[in-house]
Amino acid sequence: MRKSLLFGLALVVSLIAASGIALAIALDTEAAASPVNAAAGNSESALLLVSVMDPKGDPVSGLGLSNFKVDASIVAPGGALVDIKRANEASRAPGFYIIDVVPTTYKGTQYTWKAGIYLFAVTVTGSGDRGQSIAEMEIKGTSGLAYATSAEMMPSETETTAPASAGPLLRTTTDARLVDLTLTVAGRPKAPTNLVKVGDLPCQIKWSDNANNENGYNIYKGGSCTNCMATSDASWHKLASVGPNVDSYTWSRSCCAVGECSCVMVRAFNQFGESSDSNVIMLAPLC
Repeated sequence: MRKSLLFGLALVVSLIAASGIALAIALDTEAAASPVNAAAGNSESALLLVSVMDPKGDPVSGLGLSNFKVDASIVAPGGALVDIKRANEASRAPGFYIIDVVPTTYKGTQYTWKAGIYLFAVTVTGSGDRGQSIAEMEIKGTSGLAYATSAEMMPSETETTAPASAGPLLRTTTDARLVDLTLTVAGRPKAPTNLVKVGDLPCQIKWSDNANNENGYNIYKGGSCTNCMATSDASWHKLASVGPNVDSYTWSRSCCAVGECSCVMVRAFNQFGESSDSNVIMLAPLC
């Protein structure tokens, strides 16, 4: 982690909670000098650095992800919901926690932050104590900043391509600093796994739902009595679709009636397309 993250901090705003715990929001004053590209493995993508201190001014360590909550009130046009991406205790800095705040909505393959002010409320809780502070992020310019993303990126991948010199500002009424912003791109959903047949009469299949951004699942049927895995892409045809968060499908007839030597597989889908294939199984090798 860059030394500037630990020593180049600007105190933006702080609030002493009624319980006596202080919450201070700070940021890396040199973050804009190094644009973040998390897809390339750069983990230094902190938007906020939160400092938690006890009433004596000593750092409070050991707070986990569940101790942090990020809320947002969007007051600029074209804004997005924000959610917490990560809250890890900063290395070699007890009491300091890295907070990544990312938009959870997107527009096609490009997300644009329009000019305006975005309000972030960061709440820290620990041992029943609560502190809260408000910070503002202001985007420079009148036309907004475009962050290009790839539709082929999987859900866990992130990418930031805007030049640092045009980056967003985190500020109060008295202070402002350039910071990096990490965008989480919602791409094609993860493929289902562990597809199995769980019933013959009626015929039923079940799979593991690995996606968190699917619109549903497509069930496909192919045919190869000798080797299901040899079924070509062209031979698959869609039998049915089910909605999101569904992990099974049941026919109204037996597996033999569905088709002797029928091979099936499942793909998750959303507005970006389909996932890769699940494993392939044969419904009824002999009938």
